[in-house]
Order: sequence, then C-alpha cells, then structure tokens
Amino acid sequence: MKRTLLAMALAALCLTGCALPGGSGAPVRQIHETPTPKAVSEPKTDNESALKLARLLVEQGRLEASLGVYGQLDQKKALGPKELLEFASVAALVEPPKSTYALFSRTAEADEEHPDVYSAEERGALYAGLGRAELARGNLAAAKKALAKALQVSPANVPALNAMGVLLDAEGSHEEALASFKRALAEEPENPQVLANIGLSHLSAGNAKLAVASLEEAKATGKAPISVDVNLALAQFLGGDEAQARKTLEAVMRRNQAAELVANFKRLQTNVKEGGAPLCEALLEAARKSIQIRPMSDDAPDPVPVINLTPDGKPIVSSPQVVEK
Repeated sequence: MKRTLLAMALAALCLTGCALPGGSGAPVRQIHETPTPKAVSEPKTDNESALKLARLLVEQGRLEASLGVYGQLDQKKALGPKELLEFASVAALVEPPKSTYALFSRTAEADEEHPDVYSAEERGALYAGLGRAELARGNLAAAKKALAKALQVSPANVPALNAMGVLLDAEGSHEEALASFKRALAEEPENPQVLANIGLSHLSAGNAKLAVASLEEAKATGKAPISVDVNLALAQFLGGDEAQARKTLEAVMRRNQAAELVANFKRLQTNVKEGGAPLCEALLEAARKSIQIRPMSDDAPDPVPVINLTPDGKPIVSSPQVVEK
C-alpha cells in the first residue's frame, strides 16, 4: 500500500515509551540513492533530453520519478548551478529537510563560485532550503545564518519565515518567533503549517488556551495534515482537558494508539515539571523523529499516513516506490 508522508511541526510523542517520539516511521533515504522508477525509461539520447524529461515529470507531479532522472544527471556531472538548484528544490518537496542538506550545501557552494547566476528569488529558495536542512540537523547557528541570508534577499519567503519562527521559538524567543510567523501569514493567510506553528509557539510559552485556538484554526483551513490533530491533542492535554485530547486522537487513529500517545503526553509533562528539557527544546528535538499512525481498522481503504516530523511542517510528497514502510 502506498504510504503518504505528512510533515509535522512538533512533537507527536511516539510509541517507544520515552517522552519524545521515536522511530517507527519512515526511514531516512539519501537523495543520491534514489533510483529511477521502472516506469520511467532512462533517457537514451543526451543530457538535454534527460533534463527535459526531469522537468516534464515535475510538471506532471511525478516528483519521485523526476528525482531519479536528476540524480542520474548529477552522477554524470551534467548539472550546472541552475539545474542543481532545480534538483535541490524538487528534492525538498519529496525528502525530509535533513536528507536534502548535501544538495543545498553544494548549491550554496555554487552560489559562492558564481554569485551572479541566481536571482534574488532563487537565492531565497536556496538558503531557505539550506536553513531548514541545518535546523533538522540540529545546527541552530548555521540554520539561523542561512535563513537570515534567505530573508535578506527574499523578505517574503514563507518557508524561511516559518523556519526562522521555529528556530526562534527553540531559543525561547517567543515574541520574535510569533513576529516571524505573522509575517509568513501575511503572505499566506491560510497556511496550515504556519498556523500550527503559531499554536506550538503559544504552547512552548505555556499558553495552552491560545495554542488550542491556533491549532483549531489550522485544522479549519481544510488543508491541515493529521499531524495538526496530534498537536491539537497535545495542547488540549497540557491545558488540562485529557478527555478532549483522547477524543481528538481517537478521531484519526485506533483507540489503543491514542491511549499510548496520551501516556507519552503524560511522560513529557512530568519530564518538563521535574526539570528536564524546556518544552520548546523538547518540541524541536521531537521534530526530528517519526511515528506511524495506524489505520482505524485493518481493512481501512485509505493509505496509512506516516508522519515525518520536520522542523517547519513542510508537506512531504508521497513516494510511490517505498513499500517497506
């Protein structure tokens, strides 16, 4: 069954018995190891034809297949700076930010070697991608530098504004984080990931009531991933409404899994109260882990969603090739 990868901005505390989520979800995949799907024939002509094929596949929404073609061109050293940025940008829609670090790092090197190649918008996308990757790797200083560079050349870049908000929140700068999120909302007022991150910022600052309101607003857009339901349940639980938290979870998963998550919410709450990591740090650390949501029944017709936790909640496109998850 095809698995759908959904990004999550925070901590859906996992099922491993620890306070933070853990690895029953998607395995980390290296971009350069992505094979060309069998349904796509390897270009038989030249590199230009292969590049046209890669772009056509992107237009058709076959991003995983496009990555395979870009990857083969990259192995042949047939990608110039512009094409390398194309490769990295497509990868950012398919792979978790941590897995795109190598590509965006190489693209940044190309920018340094050829400073006049990229437009301001392209450089904004480049450094936003690099910043998200550094954030996923836990390199906050490097992430902040890259995101600041992105916003310097492209002030309205929503992914950069969103990621910067997550980073500032992790540092405990909640007011600055909210300012960054609100700038992102000014560009995309119904962006569910930004709305959800505003909720998580309120939660980190200890205001569960405002967190619930923002997460409910994210859910009301009709575009929010299941992760928002899990985040909403956490906010409800930390706000003292365990019954509503269970109800929220049981609407999207099996009752026994909902109970396991509530138990992990309790562990997180206890850990924070007993002097463990501050909630804002715990949420960022949790954002690097994965959980798998079990379907409502064994014969559920819908794909089993696998939530891949990324720092800024950017959606990750489903992979038609992955069957082992």
